[in-house]
Amino acid sequence: MGTGGERADTGWTVAGLGSPHGDDVLGWRVAGAVAARLGTEAVLADGAARLLPALAAARRALVVDAAAGLPPGAVRELPPEALRRGARLSSHGLGLAEALAAARAAGGAREVRIFGVGVAPEACRPGAPPSRGLDAVAARAARAVLAALTHGARGEAGGEAP
Repeated sequence: MGTGGERADTGWTVAGLGSPHGDDVLGWRVAGAVAARLGTEAVLADGAARLLPALAAARRALVVDAAAGLPPGAVRELPPEALRRGARLSSHGLGLAEALAAARAAGGAREVRIFGVGVAPEACRPGAPPSRGLDAVAARAARAVLAALTHGARGEAGGEAP
């Protein structure tokens, strides 16, 4: 798991949720690629609670997670309000909604963009290796997230199934 950084000219703290289990690593890989493109480091965690310090210190936060509820490779932005209505993106312990609420209470995470990248649930088994082609999926997803940031678009982020 990496440490967090924020680049002054973009202002984004990039966070990835995931685990080393199979395709669940996708959130980490996409966050790492997006952060590299923005010239900052990614904060990588296996649960939203572990993101809390970085989110509390962030002015603008971008969170990426693998999402079993989406077609593999699809990229979708989830509005933070949807988390408050009970939508769950992650299966990593403390919900992202609670972590964001705590970060906001501490004065951070005033602007948040959340992206899910579709994975097949069976590809995230403990001990499983990442699927073939996952690097290509991560690269496409990172481009889609960056395009959504650049164009301010929300919703479907232009990701495609592998």
